[in-house]
Amino acid sequence: MTSRPSFGSFFLRRLPAWLDRRSGRPRVYILPTRPGWLFMLSLAGLLVGAVNYNNNLAFMLTFLLGSVLFVALHQTHGQLAGLSAGPVRAEPVFAGETAWFELALDLGGKERPVVTFRIEGGGETIVNLAPDDRNPVRLPLPATRRGVLRPSAVEFSSTFPLGLFRAWTRIPLAAEGLVYPHPVPGPGLPSAAFSGQGQGASGGRGVDDFKGIRGYIPGDSPKRIAWKASSRGGRMFTKEFEGQAGISPELDFHQVEGTDAEYKLSRLTYLLLQAWASGGSFGLKLPGRVIEPGQGRAHRDRCLEALARFGE
Repeated sequence: MTSRPSFGSFFLRRLPAWLDRRSGRPRVYILPTRPGWLFMLSLAGLLVGAVNYNNNLAFMLTFLLGSVLFVALHQTHGQLAGLSAGPVRAEPVFAGETAWFELALDLGGKERPVVTFRIEGGGETIVNLAPDDRNPVRLPLPATRRGVLRPSAVEFSSTFPLGLFRAWTRIPLAAEGLVYPHPVPGPGLPSAAFSGQGQGASGGRGVDDFKGIRGYIPGDSPKRIAWKASSRGGRMFTKEFEGQAGISPELDFHQVEGTDAEYKLSRLTYLLLQAWASGGSFGLKLPGRVIEPGQGRAHRDRCLEALARFGE
């Protein structure tokens, strides 16, 4: 004979799903904390004593404390009810640093004090949210390895106002943060790191020893402008250097010493940052991908992203 489900099991199984479909909000779960269980146990003992001695003052105190318990239950649940998350983004970091994911929130026009946020694998962040607060919540996540950080979920929780109950909810995330290889220091720009290009002879435009000045050519880096000479001569002049004459370095994965791929990527990251800081142009050659020489921060970030995503 098949037993019929009880009303309680039907309520617990059906009602939350119905509420989710109507509101589109994540489910909010709530359970008593350890002090909450102790409070309810004490309340039950007080009720037994009131019944046993038929003491009106004991009944009054029991019902008063019971109402406080139910108000705390409602308030704690209301801390997270109607709270939803928006877009998530994170700035790129280097391996060994901490990535900060910025979580946009829809507060529903309600004040929410003492809400705890924890991204999966990261630490906790406790904030007080005002009704008109538009600042994103920043959640830390250690970036221990090169690649792409993809946290799967973020948890909201609160025990406000009395700590008798803990409400929590989990929201899945569709976010990622780039983690560049950790730069490994070493010699500046060794010729072994260049693909098919040696150290040129003097007479071209390079980055090592000062050679002299020449007339300004549109496109020259502002870092190379000879400001004193330009102010005296009435026209723009540019400093010339020699050493890597006419070279646009192409940092080559295969030319970096070592057998460990992660070490070679870390060395390339250091060399790339050095080349970018010098103000010259540079390219990147990886197995299966070649980035032509270029300049500027956007080009640097493109090369660093290629190093971060290597092997995906």
